[in-house]
Amino acid sequence: MKKHLNEQEVLERVAGQRDAASDEHVRACPECRNEITRLNDALGGFRTTAREWAETVRREVAVRPPVRHRGFGWQGLRLAGVLAVLLVCLGVLLIRHEGPRAVEMSSTADDAVLERVDAAMSRSVPSAMEPLSQLVPTQRKELALKEKVEGAN
Repeated sequence: MKKHLNEQEVLERVAGQRDAASDEHVRACPECRNEITRLNDALGGFRTTAREWAETVRREVAVRPPVRHRGFGWQGLRLAGVLAVLLVCLGVLLIRHEGPRAVEMSSTADDAVLERVDAAMSRSVPSAMEPLSQLVPTQRKELALKEKVEGAN
């Protein structure tokens, strides 16, 4: 007699794949026959449970009315339109109210900037270099110094 069926051969028999040698062995070997019967019973129980569950779910779905998702509909669309018009009106009112004041403030700020630029441009030397400029003689100082020297001669 052949050695017992290995795991692969047992699973093949449970799946329905049979050959003459394994049929003869299963008829003669009660251990292998019991293993195949045990697996068939477990799979049969699983199959029965899965079918019962599927049938229960199918009945529950058939009994429940379909869920209709309602959006805002026309009322919501009207409300959104009214809100949009109100926001536009509010924006126009704010712009009209703030408009003259904003122009006035910007022209004042522009004038101040222009005055600062004018003051900076009218300097002959940048303020950071003023102490150094006093160390370097200018043309006027040189002319005055030459006149003194010539006048003394």
